[in-house]
Amino acid sequence: PRFFPAEGLAPTDFQCFWAASKVALTDGPALVYDTGVFRAAQRALYGSEDARTCLFSYPPYSLLLFLPLSLLPYTALIVAWLAATATAYALAVRALLPGWVAVLPFLAFPATFLNAWFVQNGFLSAALLAAAAHFLAKRPVLAGI
Repeated sequence: PRFFPAEGLAPTDFQCFWAASKVALTDGPALVYDTGVFRAAQRALYGSEDARTCLFSYPPYSLLLFLPLSLLPYTALIVAWLAATATAYALAVRALLPGWVAVLPFLAFPATFLNAWFVQNGFLSAALLAAAAHFLAKRPVLAGI
């Protein structure tokens, strides 16, 4: 069963990372850069020949980060990724603002829903930026890292 309908759905970074992991583990890392093989893996994910696809435009060493991704089914991985990064985002914002009620507007921000729908890295990026802002005065080196 497909996770999303293929019609009208733009490819996501996460789709590309998962497909890269799947191709690298099943066919070998070099075939991640074979357009036909890589697009076929994405179309198989959506269960449609009409699915929009993306190209893997990351350097070969990035596969070390992405390799474990396809060990989980795509749907389970998306849920785990969004839960982990949204929690990190909420905790980092909470470190900046007093009380959990102050975090609610950040969770209700429209970009939050767009990030969740397209399964991007926005929660992770926002969490890292908020954490850096939190540590800036107390631990500037850590904030810079």
